[in-house]
Amino acid sequence: MKYGWVISVVALLGASCSSASDSAAESEQSSTPLTVTSVIETQSQPVAASTTTVVPTTTTTAVPTTTTTAVPTTTTIPQGGRIADLTECDMGSMEIKLFIAKTVPANEVKLIEEQVCLSKELYFDRPGTNWEMASPVYVALIDRDNSEGAVELENLYCNYILEHHPTGWSNGKCGPYGGQGCQTSGKCLFTDDSGKVGGSCICSNFRHDGFYLYTNMSHEMPRHEKGYRSTALHELFHVYQLSSIADPSISKDAEYRLMGKRMGNSSVDVPWWMEGTATYLAHYFYDQQPGAVENSLYDEMRRYLTTDYNGSGLGPIPDQYKNAGKPLTEFTFQEPDKTVAYRIGTWFVAFLVDQVGIDKIFDFYAGLEEAGSFETQFVATFGKSHTAFLEDFDAFLEKPYEEKMAIIPS
Repeated sequence: MKYGWVISVVALLGASCSSASDSAAESEQSSTPLTVTSVIETQSQPVAASTTTVVPTTTTTAVPTTTTTAVPTTTTIPQGGRIADLTECDMGSMEIKLFIAKTVPANEVKLIEEQVCLSKELYFDRPGTNWEMASPVYVALIDRDNSEGAVELENLYCNYILEHHPTGWSNGKCGPYGGQGCQTSGKCLFTDDSGKVGGSCICSNFRHDGFYLYTNMSHEMPRHEKGYRSTALHELFHVYQLSSIADPSISKDAEYRLMGKRMGNSSVDVPWWMEGTATYLAHYFYDQQPGAVENSLYDEMRRYLTTDYNGSGLGPIPDQYKNAGKPLTEFTFQEPDKTVAYRIGTWFVAFLVDQVGIDKIFDFYAGLEEAGSFETQFVATFGKSHTAFLEDFDAFLEKPYEEKMAIIPS
């Protein structure tokens, strides 16, 4: 039964999807059209808040306020794909489920399973991990060339969320939040309204919905296997970041400020730290794995330093950064800022790691909530303020090419 959609959190990067090997844990779903019930909330006319006047011999009766009634409407949307448990490794207390579109091949499912296992080992199997906030993680593996399969998988996924996470269903695009168009067309979460398959992201937050959704768009194989693997490492690091905060009542603004996604008095979201750490660590750890493309990290960082990255014609990324005339912490998620912020943010993290070591990044997140503020924890972990480090970093970018590349492991 199709009910709508779920919500999105963080960066869209290309990732991969595939179909998993058969196992007893998998629940196979047919693509036969099903009758769908979408729930629409209706409210009675609001009743003015009651007031109590104390009068002798008068009794006060509470007046009910609004009531909510679920009114079903029916549509027919096919569902397809399958749900499978991860079988490549023992994830311990982390709950992982795979939602696999019908045309995703088994070798790509295996690849993503391997990266999920690797992410647990690299990110979560460390002191200070907040295991209660780390899962469940639902991985949607989507074929970028099959819009129909993505829409059918959305229906399967939303039915699962309705059954297991009714609050998350209501909060996100699977429910009324997604709008009637989403509920009747199935084109909201894994595709856009034109049916184009979306990119990869962590598209749901545990505190908001009770789970993380990692949508994983397929890559061209075997040509882009590196991107497949590094994108999975990037997105799953976002799960690690988000799991570091346990307070269920924290506001979105307070969470973003604690994470470094909002700085100072600004309410504008900025990528420099959350995306810089996720991007650098993904490439850093991919580069260390057996079978990795030789000099992968070195070549990626050189590309960020010497090209415009995306064919924009705006000049090398460092020149765009310098010519913008503003600090890295003010670059937004809007283009052309976004491309610059991701790449220069990655270089900033490389600069930081060269001085303090990679493990300090994990120490930062392990103590972040207890510290109570991004800046307090930054100073406690790295020894000085983020602004002081950024000043040093800007000076570093003025050094000759060879000196800059010398800090990158090769």
